[in-house]
Amino acid sequence: MGKFIKETMLAAVMAVAVGSSAFGQENVFYYQAAVDNDAVWVATSAGLMRCDKSTGEQNTFASQGFDDLYAVTVTADGAVFVGGNGNIGVGVFTDNQFVGFDFGTEHPQNIRSLVFAEGMWAGASQMILHRFPDVGGEKFDGPDPTSSFYNFQALAWSKSDSRMWFGVQSNTKGDKLGYVDGNSLKFIPGSSDNISGLCVLEDGTVLAATEKGMMKYSDGKYSMFEHTVSAIPAKCSAVACDGDVIWFAAGNVLVRGEGYSFNKYTCRSVKDNDTITSIVPDGDTVWVTLLEGGLMKFVNGEFLEPSAGMETILPDRGRGETYDLDGRMVKTPEKGHIYIREGKKILEQ
Repeated sequence: MGKFIKETMLAAVMAVAVGSSAFGQENVFYYQAAVDNDAVWVATSAGLMRCDKSTGEQNTFASQGFDDLYAVTVTADGAVFVGGNGNIGVGVFTDNQFVGFDFGTEHPQNIRSLVFAEGMWAGASQMILHRFPDVGGEKFDGPDPTSSFYNFQALAWSKSDSRMWFGVQSNTKGDKLGYVDGNSLKFIPGSSDNISGLCVLEDGTVLAATEKGMMKYSDGKYSMFEHTVSAIPAKCSAVACDGDVIWFAAGNVLVRGEGYSFNKYTCRSVKDNDTITSIVPDGDTVWVTLLEGGLMKFVNGEFLEPSAGMETILPDRGRGETYDLDGRMVKTPEKGHIYIREGKKILEQ
């Protein structure tokens, strides 16, 4: 763990509960996702879910202090940061424990986005927070402090000009797309629609998933993002940039765009009208979270369960002996874990 992270964590360490869902919660909602080399991390209403990329095994970690999460990001050195609803604030998940992350005297509410770029950035209710390595932090207040609903919903770093962009959701009529400029926030005129997601292309073009469709900011102009896809919901919920490829979502429809070519793919979930909440390109795989359907992986034009490729045996305990991956016999297999049975690798259901 880097020096910056060590110096800015709170001293208190929270105990962690581990399981398929935290504290007996039945209806789990899935929000943002992030990846490292080995796993996909998902912020959920029941805690932090880790999905092993190679096996699909999923475990959820939570504590009374970090049990309703919305945002997650993974830094270049592998540190997992989370942000939560209400007064949870920001934390670091390390050694199966959550440790509070210090933004000085500020304790933000409703963390909606986390980005590590020249320090840690957090989008929250009424404010954006930035913690520098070694030299303290800064706060940027929203323009409508009396509003009962004003969230900095999305953050996106522009490498071309080292600029942090933000997107807002609120019940105000003001502009909702902007960037951090020195000690202040600059808003883009005409950007009055609520924003759910942002990404920045290599040429500096900003793409925004808004309640009225996809928008872009380029060459000083804010306008509709033109594409050829029809018959999708008007409200866009997520967007991601991967080189020259653009991914965005509307409802349960995922769209891939490259140049002038666009294709749409519908993901069937536990609900026909489920909503894609996060898109994370990861090499040949795109990880997608659905609000109620959970984590899916998109490969070669198909949505698959994270454990796709495993042979699944239904829970019939009488069929052969079961071993863990280290060759030890298991008397009571646990759901969601990988075992060897009858010479086959299986995911226990």
